[in-house]
Order: sequence, then C-alpha cells, then structure tokens
Amino acid sequence: MALETVLRGYADASADQIGRMEGFDPAQLLAPVTAVLPTTAGRMLDVGAGTGYVAGWFAKQGHEATAVEPVDALRQAGERIRGDRIRWLDDQLPQLNVVRALHEQFDLIVLSAVWQHLDETMRARAMATLAALVADGGQIILSVRHGPGAATRPVFATTADETIALASRNGLSVRLAVQAESLQAGNRAMGVRWTWLSLSR
Repeated sequence: MALETVLRGYADASADQIGRMEGFDPAQLLAPVTAVLPTTAGRMLDVGAGTGYVAGWFAKQGHEATAVEPVDALRQAGERIRGDRIRWLDDQLPQLNVVRALHEQFDLIVLSAVWQHLDETMRARAMATLAALVADGGQIILSVRHGPGAATRPVFATTADETIALASRNGLSVRLAVQAESLQAGNRAMGVRWTWLSLSR
C-alpha cells in the first residue's frame, strides 16, 4: 500500500517532476561516485528512472541503457524526449519481474532517489533482486536518503550501514560510501542529505 501511495504521488505531481528531473545535470548528480563510474561501455539498468535523464546520459557514452519506470506519465515523457536511445520497461521494485524475465545481467545498476521509498521488508527483497541482476565484476550505485520526504511520497528511514549489511548478506561488497548534500535547495533547507554507495559483485 505504501508503494502504491508513492507511485500515485509521483503521478499526481508528474508535471512538476518532469521539469525537475530534466533540470538535473546527471554528471553533477553522480559527482560523488565519479571515481567508480565505469570507464568502458556496458549494459546499464536505471531503476526508478523517471524521465530517463540518467540512463540517457549513460547511453550517450555508449552504454546499452535500460530504464525502468512504473509511473506512466514519467516513462512516457522519457520516451518522447529520448526516443529509441533507451530500452524502456514498465516495472518496479522489489521484484522487477519484467526485468528478470529478460534473463540478462547488467554491468551497472543505478538507483537515484529510489531506495527511501521502500520499507524494511521491501528493501530486503529488492536487494536480493538487484544482487541477482548485477553481473560479476559489476556494481550497483544507489543513494540513501537521510531526512524527510514529501507527504504524498512517503519515505522510510534507513542508514548506509544497514544498506551495506543488507548488501553483504546478498554477496555484495562496498566499494565506496560518500556523503553528499542534496542538489535541491528545498531539500537542503529541510536538512536532507544523501549517502551514495557503490556495491560490487
């Protein structure tokens, strides 16, 4: 039920969210993890991709990019903006059933501003799903939110240590953990910060 509320909240605010997402500079967003970004093109999966601004950035660098977005308005906007540069899938955590049915693994999986919308039970299932989808030698890059969220898009508190421990139980090790301020002034005013993690197979 909580995840349905989150998705409905994004759908109701989609016009505003599309503008916000398209205003982000992916290079700036991913600056905390620049040191571990892949230097050669591979297969990447953007989970909770919104309009696909991150997936599109990787696609421009030669990656074979797949974007997963369950909110119709955001996914359709991304399809209009980025055409056929990205493979789009209507799917969602924690199971990612559509992605799993592809029987593929990915060199890079990115989750930006997604993890906080999963409760403890969903996070455990989601980490198992992600661990099964990342290729040997690949990595999962995700951001852990610290601080409140919008009332219409519930967030569930967690910590970097909890996330790292969960990853470890699924055969993943931490390559990088770095804290960063929010790029959005409104979030900074509320005291929102992020921990970016790189988890490797």
